Amino acid sequence: MDHEAARDELTRAVEAAADRGSRSRAGLRVLIARGAEIQAIGTEGIETGGTGAPRLGSALDAILRAATAAPQSDARRAFAVLLVHALGVPELLPPRGETARLIQVFLESALLNPLRRAGYPFDGSAYDKR
Repeated sequence: MDHEAARDELTRAVEAAADRGSRSRAGLRVLIARGAEIQAIGTEGIETGGTGAPRLGSALDAILRAATAAPQSDARRAFAVLLVHALGVPELLPPRGETARLIQVFLESALLNPLRRAGYPFDGSAYDKR
């Protein structure tokens, strides 16, 4: 995965959306598609709504669980960097709840050494980590 292209794709998707809800959906679709690119991660087993389309929150949670369990790779690290950029997009990702916890767990495992160098509080409270 080319992380610069992925970041540009995320930015274009969010900026092209008309309102907050469609902005969030567009951004989540990009994150899910890019997360599914990690080797050994697909979209099988992802819940779908009545239309057969994936439920975006559930799909992202499934991708995050699979990405956390996946072996280290360049694609996994690039997805982690994309998630860090996505955290900077207002109202794209939830600040609390299960999805936020899954993002935190994934980023802590995927970016372990950079976080250590930056003095990340691995033993700190959830508040300190945010």
